[in-house]
Amino acid sequence: RRSNTVARPSVSIFVLTYNAERYIVETLESLLAQDYSNYEIFVSDDASTDRTPEILENFRARYPDKMRLYLQPVNLGITNHCNFLLQKVTGDYVCFVGGDDLLEPNCLSRAVDCAMESGASIVFHLHQTINSEGALLSRAGSFSTPHSGTLDDFVRKGVYTHANGMLVDARHLPPNGFDASMPYASDFDFILQVLRDGRRFYALPEYLSSYRKHDRSITATRAYECNMDTIKAYEKLYRVDGVNKKLLAVTISNLQRAVRKYDTADRYGYWLRTSLSTNPLNFKSLLALVVSTLTLGKLKL
Repeated sequence: RRSNTVARPSVSIFVLTYNAERYIVETLESLLAQDYSNYEIFVSDDASTDRTPEILENFRARYPDKMRLYLQPVNLGITNHCNFLLQKVTGDYVCFVGGDDLLEPNCLSRAVDCAMESGASIVFHLHQTINSEGALLSRAGSFSTPHSGTLDDFVRKGVYTHANGMLVDARHLPPNGFDASMPYASDFDFILQVLRDGRRFYALPEYLSSYRKHDRSITATRAYECNMDTIKAYEKLYRVDGVNKKLLAVTISNLQRAVRKYDTADRYGYWLRTSLSTNPLNFKSLLALVVSTLTLGKLKL
């Protein structure tokens, strides 16, 4: 049992907001309700046009020792905004929280304990999805034991993770932060970069945060762009020496096959051929291409 006299690591909670007046009060209250005491909230607002800045100013006035606030005079865009705030955080660990998402009261304490005990560079957890009104929509698929491993393990099974509430060891933050060339998957690329050089992740089998899904969610409106940027993130990693290129080729090929669902109908065959050029042994892509060709495009698997 840890002694109460031992100083706990400091955590910088990283929060971006933009026109979030409907949700930001609930989000901040969930952060201030943490049962872990050694943390500070860093909030940056990306030139909101609603009452978000006013609400944030009120919170800063009420909690001056717990909250730092940056109000951007112009809109930076999501990736540049992330990099701005990343330069401000000072903690031993950084916890990433969306401006409309929620943390359970024990999220920080469980994540920090896990990071210290396992030595993981990133700690994830299970999350639930809520709608605009806060009603439960779904829960991420559970697993019977904690999941942990290296970059290869993450590539194989990392799809169940979510960036909301993830805890990152500040020593292992990518030197260049978030990659602005892939704005729809810069957070995913960020994770891949953290896990380079043999670093490990740990995924707690506990529901410790809520991700809010609404009509403006990027995943709801930009599925094609999200998939394309995810492919770019894997291709970027593929160019790094010492990575498992065979595993990455299989993963990229599968994503290329998946993109056919989000692109225009005339590019259906193009994506299947591209998938096979990346991995000639992708039999699902081969089967889909053969069936489409034999039926003159009328049947698409």
